[in-house]
Amino acid sequence: MNLTADRINNQDLMNPFAYDWKDIEIAYFSMEAAIDPDGLLPLYSGGLGILSGDTIMSAADLGIPMVAVIPCYSGGFFNQSFNEEGFQCESIVDWNPKDYFKRLNKKVNVRVGDSDVTVSAWQYDVKSVDGRNAVPVILLDTNLDENDLYGSITSRLYGCKPDGYGSEREYRLAQEIVLGIGGIRMLEALGFTNIKKYHMNEGHSALMVLELLNNNKDKEEELRERGLTLQDYLKSKCIFTTHTPVPAGHDQFDRELVERLIYGDETLPRDAINYNYDKLNTTRLGMDYSGFINAVSKIHKYVSREMFPEYNIHSITNGVHSYRWTSDSFRKLYDKYFETLPGDWKTGTLRMKDPCSRIPDEEIWAAHNTEKKNLIDYANDTIPEAELNYNAFTIGFARRAAQYKRSNLLFYDINKLCDIAKDVGPIQLVFAGKAHPKDDGGKCIIQNIKDNLSVISDDIQGVYIPNYNIQIAKKMTSGSDLWLNTPFIYKEACGTSYMKTDGVPCATTADGGAREGIINGVNGFIIGPYNPESLDWDVRWDEDANALFSLLKNVIMPKYYNKDRSPMELPKEYIHIMKNTANLNLTDFSSGKMMDEYDIRAYRDPLRASDYIKKEFAWQF
Repeated sequence: MNLTADRINNQDLMNPFAYDWKDIEIAYFSMEAAIDPDGLLPLYSGGLGILSGDTIMSAADLGIPMVAVIPCYSGGFFNQSFNEEGFQCESIVDWNPKDYFKRLNKKVNVRVGDSDVTVSAWQYDVKSVDGRNAVPVILLDTNLDENDLYGSITSRLYGCKPDGYGSEREYRLAQEIVLGIGGIRMLEALGFTNIKKYHMNEGHSALMVLELLNNNKDKEEELRERGLTLQDYLKSKCIFTTHTPVPAGHDQFDRELVERLIYGDETLPRDAINYNYDKLNTTRLGMDYSGFINAVSKIHKYVSREMFPEYNIHSITNGVHSYRWTSDSFRKLYDKYFETLPGDWKTGTLRMKDPCSRIPDEEIWAAHNTEKKNLIDYANDTIPEAELNYNAFTIGFARRAAQYKRSNLLFYDINKLCDIAKDVGPIQLVFAGKAHPKDDGGKCIIQNIKDNLSVISDDIQGVYIPNYNIQIAKKMTSGSDLWLNTPFIYKEACGTSYMKTDGVPCATTADGGAREGIINGVNGFIIGPYNPESLDWDVRWDEDANALFSLLKNVIMPKYYNKDRSPMELPKEYIHIMKNTANLNLTDFSSGKMMDEYDIRAYRDPLRASDYIKKEFAWQF
C-alpha cells in the first residue's frame, strides 16, 4: 500500500486543530473507521469502517462536540492479491502511524489476563468540509517496547492474529479490552471530563461499561435513595448501535476466557455480565447498559427486535457522506447548480427534494461518461488482460465477499446472462471486494466469480479489481452504469454501497435501507416482488436470479440503450432515473441527515429510557 503523508487530509502534526477537551460531550467508539477522505489509512475492513468514517465526518460538519476512539492497527487489515487459481492471498500493510498522526503524551494500563498492557495514543483530526470544525480521533496503540508480545494487540484488525499469540478468540477479546476499557481510561487521562454520552458502534467496545461502572461507584448510595441503580445511571449515558443480523457481528466469548482475560483486573465488577449459555455476548452487554438502542434501517429494527425481544430497539437509517462520495465531475455540477439552494449538498443537509431537476440532461450524461471513462481506464491499467470499453453497459458490484451478499447471483444462469448481452446490448462487469482471511467460503465466492468471468469472456468482458478500498469504491460507484445489491432478504441491516451520490441507479433486493427509499423504475430497480415469506435459500436464489435477468432484459437495459433513439440522442429515460437516484441519495440517504437524527434523538435530547430515568437525570440533558 503506497501511502503518501501529504495526501492524508493535509494534517499538520505540529499544529493540530485547537480544542478544549472539556467542551466535548460525545464519545464515539468503533473497532474500525476510515477516517481520511480517500480511505488510504488502513484502519477499516469494509462497510462498518466506511460508515464510521462518514459518521465522524458528518459530526464535524454539523459541529457535534464529539471525540472518536478507535484502535491503531500497525499492520492494517490486509493487502489483497490473487494466486494463479484466483484464490485470495493476504499480506500485511506496510505503513507507519508516526507519518500521519500526532503522538500524545499519555499512557494508560489495562489488565489482560495476568499481564499489564500499556496503551499509548495518537491524535488525528477529521475536519469538516468547510474547515471550521473538527472531530479529534484518539487512536489506541499497544505497539510499545514495554509490552513484548502484548504489543501486537493492536497489530491487525479483526482477530487476524500475529504468529505466537494464543487463539483467535483470545486475540479478539484482548483487542476489545483495549478498546472498551483502555479507551475510557485514555479519555480520562487526556482530560475529556465532560462526556455526557458514550456511543458504542456494535459490541466491540461494550466492555467500556465495566470501566464506567467502576468510575461511578461513588454514586451508588445517592442512586439507591432515589430507587435507581448504577445500571439505570449508565442507561442515561450510553447509546448502542447494532449493525447486522449476521452472527459474526455479535461477538461471543466463553466464560472461561472472560474470567481469565478480563477478570485478571480484580477491580472490575463481576456481577455486570449476564452470561448466556456460559458465554458473554458483547451485543447484549452493550444493550443492557444503554438507554437508546438503534438498528440501522426500519426493516433491521424489526429483525433486531426478533433477535433481541427483551430490548426496545429503534431505528436510524444509515447514510453516506455526500462530499466524500461525490466524484470530481459531479462536484463541479453540484457546485454550479446547487449554490442558491437551501442547505448544503456537501454536508448532506440540502433542504430540497429534487435538486438535480435543475441540471440539464446533457451535463449529467457528460459528467457520468467522464467518470465511466476513469473507471474503465483504471480497470484496464490495473489488470493487463482487461479489455473493457467505454460504450458497453457496465454493472458494478463491490462488497465484502460473504455468502448472504450473493455477489455471484448474476452467474446463476450464465447462458441467460450472455443471451441478454447478445439480444439487448453489450454488458461488462466490474467486481471488487475482500473476504475475511479466515473465511474460506468467502474466498471461494471470489474464486467462483473470477472463474465465471473467464467462462463468459467471449460474450461479456469482466474484471475483479484487487485490494478493494475507498479509492476503488469511489471509481466504481461513480463510473458504473448500474450498481448491483443482492443480499438475501433480512440479512442486510442497511447497506450503503447503493447510496453514493453520482446518480448511478441500483438494482437491489428489497432489504435494508433500500426498501425505504428506492421506488422501482423511478430512482432505481427492485429485484422481484417483496415476499417476506419466501425464505428458503435455494428457492430465493432461483426467484431473485430470474427476476434480475428479467429486469435487465426487459426494463433496465432497454432504457439505457433505447434502440429507437438516434445515435446523437441521449437516453433521457435512463438519465431521469439517474437524477432521481441522485436526489434520493443527496437528501434521504446522507450521513448528514443520519447524524442530525442521532443528535436530536440520542445525543442532545433525553434518551429513550423510562420516563422516571429521564426525570431523575434531566440535569444531564
